[in-house]
Amino acid sequence: MPITASRKSLESEKLSIHLIKLASNYPVSSNQAFKALADPTRREILGLLRRGEMTAGDLAERFDMTKPSMSHHFAVLKDADLITSRREGQQIWYGLNTTVVQDVAAWAMDLIASGKKKGTKQK
Repeated sequence: MPITASRKSLESEKLSIHLIKLASNYPVSSNQAFKALADPTRREILGLLRRGEMTAGDLAERFDMTKPSMSHHFAVLKDADLITSRREGQQIWYGLNTTVVQDVAAWAMDLIASGKKKGTKQK
């Protein structure tokens, strides 16, 4: 049975919420990262930035939302250290902070590995 985009999104959101709950014993920066990842728009922004830096305007063009809403998403991602920003004249360039993204991914992989070692069921 093919997985629809909405089903994929729902599964991804459930995983993000589950990871947020599991991260409650980790440092605040980890909690901020998982909170940021819980939102599908922010995950999409990170996906776009995998290809390289983009301006705020280029990113905003890909979403049907107001500039203040986009600014909020950028702020949450910056507070979680998932993205970097730099000003070049009138434009703000955003990039993926690969170090933090790798740390979050490593934490998730450790979690999966420790669950397998303990013999817990994986869904």
